Order: sequence, then C-alpha cells, then structure tokens
Amino acid sequence: YPKNTFEPTWIPNCFYVLSGAEEKWGRDCHFQNAWQEPIRLTLIVLCFINLFLLVMQIWNYQLEAFQPVFFLELILFIVCLLLVMNFKEFDNFQEETGLRQNWQWQCGVMALFLSWMDLLLYIRKIPYLGIYVVMFNDVFKTFVKFSLVFLLFILSFAFTFHTLLQNEPQFEDAFNAILKTTVMMVGEIDFGGIFFGNKDTYSSQVFYKEVTYLIFSIFIIVMMIIVMNLLVGLAVGDIIEVKEHATLERLKMQVELALEVEFSVPNLLRKRFVRKEETVQPNKYRKSNALKRALLQNQDLSSKNISNAMNPNK
Repeated sequence: YPKNTFEPTWIPNCFYVLSGAEEKWGRDCHFQNAWQEPIRLTLIVLCFINLFLLVMQIWNYQLEAFQPVFFLELILFIVCLLLVMNFKEFDNFQEETGLRQNWQWQCGVMALFLSWMDLLLYIRKIPYLGIYVVMFNDVFKTFVKFSLVFLLFILSFAFTFHTLLQNEPQFEDAFNAILKTTVMMVGEIDFGGIFFGNKDTYSSQVFYKEVTYLIFSIFIIVMMIIVMNLLVGLAVGDIIEVKEHATLERLKMQVELALEVEFSVPNLLRKRFVRKEETVQPNKYRKSNALKRALLQNQDLSSKNISNAMNPNK
C-alpha cells in the first residue's frame, strides 16, 4: 500500500509505493492529481442534493414513494458518499494522497454498478426507448417467478457433481459446484477438462465414470436443452405481449413521466402555478383564411369535433 511517511526525505503531498508494487507503479514520487479534490467535492454536493430530493419524494408521495427505484437510488447515494468521504483513520493520509481504503473501493464498485442501473431506469421514462426496458422488466419478472424451479434444478445437479467430482478444484466445495453448474448451463461445459485431464494427478481423475457420464448426459438434456429453451420461450412470449400493447405502454409512460414531473414540485408551488381555468374560442379563426386557420386554430377544438363530442350518438 502507498504510504508517505516511511521515506527519510518526505515531500508534502507525495507518496511512494511499498515494495511489491514497483513493477506497475514504479519507485518515483506520486502526487495527488489536481482534479481529484474538485471532483470529490462535486460528488459530495450532488449526493446531498439527490438525498434531499428523495426526502422531498417522501414528503410528496408519502408511503407511495417507497418503490424499488427509491431504495436503489438511496443505496447508490449512500455508497457514493462513503466512497468520496475522507476518514481520519490514518491521520491525513487520504487528504494528502486521495487514495481510498479497501472497503471504500468496494463501495465505489457498487456505486458504479448501481449508477448504470439507475440510468437504465431513467431511460425507461423516454417513450420510444423505454418500451425496451419494459420488455426487459417483464422478462425479468417472469424469470423471478420461474427462479424457484430453476434453483432446484441447479442445486440437484450441483450437489451431484460435487459428490462425484469433488477431487477437481471447480467442484471441491458446494459453493463452487453451484457456480460451475450455473456456468455450464449457459454453454461453458469444459468437457475435456473435466473428463480428459491429466490422468496422473489426483485432481484430474474421474473415479465413477459410468455414473458421472449418465448424470452429465441428463444434465445436458434437461438444463441445456429443455430448461434453456423454456426460458427462451417464456421471454419471447412476454416480448410479443408487450409489443401488442406497445402503444398503450408508451402512452402510459408519457402520463407517468408527466405526473412525476408535476408532483416533484412542492405542493405550494404547484397550487400557485396550476391552471384552474382556460377560455377556449373554437370560432376565433372561423372567418380567417385557410392558411391562418391551419397555423393558429386548434384542430382538436373545431366546431365539428366539439359537436361530435357533445352528441356522440349522432
């Protein structure tokens, strides 16, 4: 880890790399980049602003504000704050170097992932792009409903492979066996590595070939053919259903976006600027020329349309 106090000729705001990392970072003196502190302060301000907006959502929507998106953004801004905050655990080490602690780096990883997921949820509000996010949500919900059956299949084959092939590194414990079985299901079988490895080493031998080949064949038929095609069929069915109602979904997203923007404004301001009445003059441009009527008159409020709306049975 970098530290700036072990060098006899210590330079302020400079840090060196301890032995073991010189090959990547070198042995020269390193300084904190000039842009790091402004970016850090900007992120702190943005996080507090967005946390304030979340509080305003609770104020406006009350219990309806506690949606999955709300909790995703709350976790995102908290881990982002934990990443950019300087802690006094090592005196002024972070202030001088700008480096993060191990747990802060992991918070940064989560913040990076959640920020892209949050962007995806914002794209959902764009009518022409959001329909594809809706498709993804529907497919994901279907997968969650099917996940219990899917998990039982995975566990059954994973524990079986763990019992038969526990001498091999990828199956030596139950957790790795579950991960390896899941990866095998999507195509990375590594058949040669499992069955035709180095025969002279204990970790590459298959001791129960007949049973292992039988279970492996059942795995290919059930998981790679039946289950995977079932998942594809469910996904295609959901996508077709969404496409059939694409227009309604798009209008629904437009209405939700408009309402969300409206209710994001505090009640006092919304009541002040809300339009309580509007005077409509459908015959205002009736005697004007055709060009003026086409440009200025609201075609939806023409005399004919108003008459049809008031007398729908005629």
